[in-house]
Amino acid sequence: MVLYNYEHQKNIIQTTAALSGIAAFIIGIPGLIIIGGLKPGYNLLCHTISELGEYGGYNYRIARFLFIVTGIFEVFFALGLMSILRKNRPAVTGAILIICHGIFDNIGSGIFPCDPGRIAESFSGQMHYLVSAIRMLALVIAPFFFWRAFFIGRRFSGNRLHYSTALVALFTAAAAVAFNISFFSNTLVGLTQRMVYFPYYVLILVISIKMLKDKNQTTENEK
Repeated sequence: MVLYNYEHQKNIIQTTAALSGIAAFIIGIPGLIIIGGLKPGYNLLCHTISELGEYGGYNYRIARFLFIVTGIFEVFFALGLMSILRKNRPAVTGAILIICHGIFDNIGSGIFPCDPGRIAESFSGQMHYLVSAIRMLALVIAPFFFWRAFFIGRRFSGNRLHYSTALVALFTAAAAVAFNISFFSNTLVGLTQRMVYFPYYVLILVISIKMLKDKNQTTENEK
């Protein structure tokens, strides 16, 4: 009975984490693309994601709400992943970094929106730049820890996940350099920022799907 309750609770945590990761992906990529497409004058290639929530902009309240919700889903996903891979230290570190990204980037951007034109004049705008610096660091470093974690934990990652994580880690790091250059030169800043974000959320999606498959396989073996 004790073992059954433990496995039941583990399955609930794993399912909740996986569904949270999938939800974070859906809102973080297609959801915000749709919001951007609805904003007059907004260009996905030239404007940052933060500008969707700039004060007074079109649908800025919806954008800020979606930022916060995405961050909450990221935190749930990471907590569940920590519970499943708690013996794998790199995985725990990577999950902590995802929590930092969810809190400082998404939730932080929802609470402290950027100023129009990305000029940090107000307190909110200055805080936005602060949380953005923390979020970028967490976002870039996290895939490297998962690369190491899935290389160690072959039982969870199978034969391919650690290879795809390595590609995400290297691509994200290169894209972060490109983003910083484009940000200060104000050239295709939206494109380079999404080059950093999209692989990150795709990695969360892939891990979430893997978690669901592992859960279903475990359930089938128990029957």
